[in-house]
Amino acid sequence: VDTTRAHRDILTQWIEDRITALLGGLEDEIVQSMAVNLFLPPVPEDGAPPAAVDPKLAQVDLAAFLGEKESAIFCRELWELLLDAQDSPGGIPRKLLEAKKAEMAKERAQQLQQQQQQAQAPAQAAAGARRGFSGGRPAAAAAAAVGPVPDVSRMVAEARSRAEAARRLLAGGPDGILAAAAAESVAAPPPVVEVVAPRVDEPAAARPVSPQAVPTDDDDAKDEDQ
Repeated sequence: VDTTRAHRDILTQWIEDRITALLGGLEDEIVQSMAVNLFLPPVPEDGAPPAAVDPKLAQVDLAAFLGEKESAIFCRELWELLLDAQDSPGGIPRKLLEAKKAEMAKERAQQLQQQQQQAQAPAQAAAGARRGFSGGRPAAAAAAAVGPVPDVSRMVAEARSRAEAARRLLAGGPDGILAAAAAESVAAPPPVVEVVAPRVDEPAAARPVSPQAVPTDDDDAKDEDQ
């Protein structure tokens, strides 16, 4: 692999991030620098080609810090990136370019979603206020003010029974109507008349005396003749 054709800064950043991830989030600068020097050896000042990279030897050296399994995974991924970088324009591996594009698209989608939510927030708040007014406390207060709802089914049944009784009376003719009226008069209790007795301390009202009841001289004369 010609490491001089690879983009050193981008691959160095990838090496540091990948080492930190394999160490469980621990940033170990010594291991990071070691991995960078093993796979991206510095270019000599005299213009001589850099030292050749031996991936097997680098894997053995890193196994003491990362572990054998993690070291094998790291070296295989980095070697594939180096092979891709030497054939890519600018020395940037195509895999990293695709990953960066996907990350940017995801961020853009999240931003658009946030903007849509912010734009819809006033309408949702207004709809919630309308739902709360129609089905919340104001609705309950209005229902309490109106009172209990009458039993419509019972009222309909009573109306049907009255209509049926009326049809039966009409079907019986005048005799049936008179019989029903007599039955209602018998079934109805007589009216209660309240009798108020006069008070003892009050004198009885003077009753007027008819002129015929008062004896006269003519009446006395008639009695003597008889």
